[in-house]
Amino acid sequence: MDKDDLQALWLSHMQKNPYSRWVKENGEIKPHKDTAHGHQQIQSDSDGTHFLILKNGQRREIVLADEVCGVVLREWSTFKPQHKRPFIPYLFRQYAGFSHLDIEFIITEYKKSKKALKGKARDMASGNLLPNDEHSERVLGLAPPTENSAPSGATSFNLARRYNYAPTPTISRRNNYTMAQTPATLATINDNPMAQHDGATRWRNTMAQHDALLAHDLPNLISHFANAEGKTVLYEHFELIMDSLRFGRVPAIHNPAGLPFASQSVSLEACDLIVADETHAARILQGPREALYGKVLLIRSSAEAVLHPDSLASMISAFEEVVEVDKLRTKARKAFVTVDVQDMTVERGCRETTSVLLEKVVEALRDTTPWPPINLPNIASRPKHFIEPRILTTYAAFGIIDKITNLYKNVKGRSLGKAIPFEFEACRNFQIFGQKLTSSLWHKDTMGFGIWVRCMFGKKVWPVMANMTDDDWKGFTTLGTTWKPRDQSVPLIVLHPGDVLVMLSGNHNVHAPITLEDCHMEGGMFWDTRCMGAILEHIKAQLEYDSISNEDVPASLKDILSYLRNLIKISPANFGVEDDNGEELIGQIDEVLASQSNKRKQGRMN
Repeated sequence: MDKDDLQALWLSHMQKNPYSRWVKENGEIKPHKDTAHGHQQIQSDSDGTHFLILKNGQRREIVLADEVCGVVLREWSTFKPQHKRPFIPYLFRQYAGFSHLDIEFIITEYKKSKKALKGKARDMASGNLLPNDEHSERVLGLAPPTENSAPSGATSFNLARRYNYAPTPTISRRNNYTMAQTPATLATINDNPMAQHDGATRWRNTMAQHDALLAHDLPNLISHFANAEGKTVLYEHFELIMDSLRFGRVPAIHNPAGLPFASQSVSLEACDLIVADETHAARILQGPREALYGKVLLIRSSAEAVLHPDSLASMISAFEEVVEVDKLRTKARKAFVTVDVQDMTVERGCRETTSVLLEKVVEALRDTTPWPPINLPNIASRPKHFIEPRILTTYAAFGIIDKITNLYKNVKGRSLGKAIPFEFEACRNFQIFGQKLTSSLWHKDTMGFGIWVRCMFGKKVWPVMANMTDDDWKGFTTLGTTWKPRDQSVPLIVLHPGDVLVMLSGNHNVHAPITLEDCHMEGGMFWDTRCMGAILEHIKAQLEYDSISNEDVPASLKDILSYLRNLIKISPANFGVEDDNGEELIGQIDEVLASQSNKRKQGRMN
């Protein structure tokens, strides 16, 4: 049974079950039966999308009756069970125009059709994981170009020609550091202040590097697609990159005393970005927490690049190993391992992430002329391979997540022996990879986490607003990923191999990274006990505004906050709240849990 058959079943179902659904008559969007929907406001966008405006001001996209089946199947094919949230409430938060019975009917019929094809699907790994092979090949840029697959005006969009990519990357070793080289980078390697990694070169003028970003690097990147237009997510990301020249600015940089260029930098109080080595970074982070409000830290050390050699070739090799091992586990010698890929081919406003067979991703990564560019936003972490900044592992204020994790695993299991797994632990580390031209739209990370990321190879631009005005925050919470910052309001931070960026917990940290060169990053998340009040406010805001984060709060939020409450009761001094024994923080925890409870009730009602 194909989608046309399902659509026919759906039309028959509608005739037998004439609930009130949305239709378009004489150019007007309205319910085909008189219901309470009639007095609610309807808003139409310029692209023809219609929205129902709820009493609380939220918008839900209206799905016309004959389009319901297609929307449900599209969302179901990309829905991720690891989100730990039911599918139907998720749909109701996004759309208006169908009932529980509608969704259950469509999914039931779809599952029946999948079950009928189970034997065939078992022989075709991709059939179990994706809508079809054509879809995954389009996502990865392996399929033949379609009408909207390349920028308008570009009949043959050749990235190898336009970006001076080499047919095959070569590997160069410079001071024991491995990085992918191409003719373009080799030609300019000696002019690049970050190309060599000895102490003197690593401390070239960071202010000059950021000046070059706005004067040269970003304009050069944008020149490759400045006239491109399209309706897919890809072009939405292009618009963000082009807009960075408007909203972006060179950050005000502080170099601590004793480091190169300290005399030329601004004061700690006036800066956006602190650039320091591990020793100076540790001193600053252990200082008064309020002095770091609205600041971002860049840890730059010559040792980092040597300690963490990496390249695109080594990453592909690691992926290939996973694929080959998986093949040995099946009689058919097929690999079933998947990885999340940002689907740049869907229309704006659709879910961007889809699961693709890792074997196909490896094939695509070997291609030096990918279109669209590949972004892997959620690669499985390698905790034992990750080396966190020392200050985050040695200073007690940053160890609260590990403490909560250990308490849960031991107390829940009533044993100090073999511990039970805990979802919260998965938040500790992550990996991301993006090819040149990829980006992420505006978001903040879940749970009020502080974030550290280490650039393993390539180059990344990190637009980040660590501190936001009330108007900026209101605009962001209202618009989410489509928010437009004020002119020259966002510091643009450039990251080179070995650099570690630290966004501190308790700050706003709204960011939209842009990939200048194929880039692999490893990182992790942390809390700071000195600003738990601000962290709880950010969690509460995430529960109130779904669109501000690209991740959900953990399903174990109640357990996490319950253990946090107990730790505050036992040792309020560890949270800097001796005066009231932590009662204010405990009250905030109760407010967050109440918000979560209300959100669940609303989901059930809808």
